[in-house]
Amino acid sequence: MTQPVPPEGALCGGHSDSVATSLCPRCGAFMCPRCENRVRPESVPMCPACWTLRASKVQSVPATGIAPATLGLIAGVVALIPLCPIIQVVALVLNIIVWVHNRRAPPPTGRWKPLLGMGLAVLGMGITALLRYR
Repeated sequence: MTQPVPPEGALCGGHSDSVATSLCPRCGAFMCPRCENRVRPESVPMCPACWTLRASKVQSVPATGIAPATLGLIAGVVALIPLCPIIQVVALVLNIIVWVHNRRAPPPTGRWKPLLGMGLAVLGMGITALLRYR
């Protein structure tokens, strides 16, 4: 989907001191980067008013299953089982992926679960190496 572009020199509808960089596809409001609201980084931005309307109409999707960070932590705990190198490598890779994905997450979510999961996976690898090569 092509993002609509405001006319050159247009000012933001919410910040009259900022130049508009995009148009709301729903109502046509001019927006600066501070006003843009996106569902995903690659999606077309919506103005604050349309975003509020969207939030009132769209129901949030209920969380189902286990969060990736929790799954990575569980895999890290399972990786402590000695002589299971495949599980240990999978746990390490899974936790690295979750850690990279959550690198900008706010503090409650943060990155402590994948970091702990990586540590447990590495500890499991160390235990396996000690038992195998002693």
